[in-house]
Amino acid sequence: MLALNVEGINYFKKKIKAPLVGIFATVEPIAIKEFKTAGYQMVIGSLVSLYMAGRGLVDGMKALKETGDWNRVQDKMINDEEFFNIVGLHGYKELYDRYNIC
Repeated sequence: MLALNVEGINYFKKKIKAPLVGIFATVEPIAIKEFKTAGYQMVIGSLVSLYMAGRGLVDGMKALKETGDWNRVQDKMINDEEFFNIVGLHGYKELYDRYNIC
């Protein structure tokens, strides 16, 4: 069911007596806090993080093109430790040790 405004999410909360999951997207411009206020158990937005990453990539590449120097765009990048945490690199070392991989 599609709710395009706060009244819609409140309507579904009243009519459906079950746990509800809200979806936020550009077609449904409802703030996450509105779903929380209405009592939804979960809110997901599958494309939001991808769109944010895309914007970051485009902005970073523009800056790199303008400066021609990756050292001058460090503020647009995550550092090694952040990257390792995101991909779970430290967990792989444990697996390598456990299973005697290389």
